[in-house]
Amino acid sequence: MTQHIFTEAKNGVQTIEIRRPEKKNALTIEMYTALAAAILRAESDNAVRVILIQGQPGVFTSGNDVQDFLNNPPSGLDAPAFQFLRTLIHANKPVVAAVAGNAVGI
Repeated sequence: MTQHIFTEAKNGVQTIEIRRPEKKNALTIEMYTALAAAILRAESDNAVRVILIQGQPGVFTSGNDVQDFLNNPPSGLDAPAFQFLRTLIHANKPVVAAVAGNAVGI
């Protein structure tokens, strides 16, 4: 798991928090991989009833980390960003995004 993605399961809620405020929570391929893995873990945990994704105060995410994206452009449908999106789309448990502040698409 990357140092920028934190998870905690409590009272049936799996919280997945993006913590990279110095870069406005810009997402790297490592972070996409960690986000997908966190969702899959929540899906397999019977104690988890809902998945909550949140950012930092004032910024949910600024989208792709441009430098990381240029250094590691998607090379196909198996790229980490696409894997994350597929995992998110196919989640069976409710997924809630606690968006506060900027939220830029990926």
